[in-house]
Amino acid sequence: MTKHVKIVLNGSLDIPFDKLVLSQANVRRVKAGVSIDALAADIARRGLLQSLTVRAQRDENGEPTGFYEVPAGGRRFRALQLLVKQRKITRTQPVPCILRDDDVISAEEDSLAENTHRENLHPLDQFRGMKRLVDDGTDIETVAATFMVTPAVVKQRLRLASVSPKLLDIYAEDGMTLEQLTAFAVTEDHARQEQVWEQIRNSYQTDAYYIRRRLTEDAVHAQDRRVRFVGLDAYTEAGGYVMRDLFDDDHGGWLQDVALLEKLVDEKLQAEGARIGEEGWKWVAVAVDFAYYWFHRASHRIRWMWASHSVHHSAEQMTLLASLRLGWTNLFSAGWVFYVPLVFAGLPPFVLIALLALNLRYQFFLHTEAVGRLGPIEWVFNTPAHHRLHHASNDVYIDKNFGGVLILFDRLFGTLAHQRADEPIRYGLAHRPATTNPIRLAFREWAMMLGEAHGARGLRAKATALLAMPEAKERR
Repeated sequence: MTKHVKIVLNGSLDIPFDKLVLSQANVRRVKAGVSIDALAADIARRGLLQSLTVRAQRDENGEPTGFYEVPAGGRRFRALQLLVKQRKITRTQPVPCILRDDDVISAEEDSLAENTHRENLHPLDQFRGMKRLVDDGTDIETVAATFMVTPAVVKQRLRLASVSPKLLDIYAEDGMTLEQLTAFAVTEDHARQEQVWEQIRNSYQTDAYYIRRRLTEDAVHAQDRRVRFVGLDAYTEAGGYVMRDLFDDDHGGWLQDVALLEKLVDEKLQAEGARIGEEGWKWVAVAVDFAYYWFHRASHRIRWMWASHSVHHSAEQMTLLASLRLGWTNLFSAGWVFYVPLVFAGLPPFVLIALLALNLRYQFFLHTEAVGRLGPIEWVFNTPAHHRLHHASNDVYIDKNFGGVLILFDRLFGTLAHQRADEPIRYGLAHRPATTNPIRLAFREWAMMLGEAHGARGLRAKATALLAMPEAKERR
């Protein structure tokens, strides 16, 4: 019968710090990333949690010198050394040590073994540990100070610890990356988190940005014009919830209660409309539509402006989505100058913006073939029938029906037209090849115009290339 030899653990003793010296056998030589200050602060707060491993120092004759070398625990030794220098402990402070006396295993091997066999704490354990501290009553600032991080970092860890337990278990088993987990933390809805994970887990689109986009697709970004009009504070004061991404610059986050936002927008528009009416500004809606008429007409007659507006006319089907096909260079094409006189006349800019928003919202519903003629309404208002003709690329229909909400200005200035029975409407840009490339759509007209201007000789010719539109039959 084999007799098992029992191992004997090394003994421990307290050694005055001034009797300890750092051993040359310590394998930790690279100082990068070694946080002595943080460890010293932690020892000062809670004491030494782990003993030093030491061996008796011997002279040339092999006799003990009364000092002890530290081959394993160099960081702790340096942290204690710093505390002595800061006069937070005395030089003779007893230090708990494990005494090794082994001729078979070297001091270098002891040092290497301690540093090699050490297992770093899993990030999830850190997240949950911080959460337990906060749940037990420790405030975030104290936790941050204790572990030498900022309060923002602690909040990030707490948010990660609050992700769906099902997803945390998957992360613990290396089923998802930390980057993916941070993307799920953008929302606190566990059911939604799990739903998105089930949808993407076996797909090729598992990047964090895609996860974040899926989780926020039904929300409204804080940079949305509606939010800027109402104000984020007004939304939150009304009880609205804002999703925030603690791990990336989210520019204000995402508003989750879209119905509440729309309600606040309508209420503010009504309030501003009532206020403006009381001030005698009842003419402004018509004035804004008048300015829009000339802006729109100019966008068809001034080539610099047409370069942006042509994107909207590139749609080859008349659907509601066509209303969203807009150029990226509208600000650069300077159509806003048509509204400047209204501001100089005293119209507050935010009221102008609100009325323009309502004007464009009305026009959204004009982009359809599902609504026929509307009888007497078409004498005053712009209708789907009017706007379908405006989008036509037929030579006989080009440059007609520029109105926004009202069709009265087209009647007044001779640009009103109706569809002919013998001329069915063709949509799109007749003399430009069809393309679905958004880059080409956005910059094609700019490239052609600037190319012609570059090749033109003389300032007059260059100005003509930039501003004058070709005849209607050649333009599109």
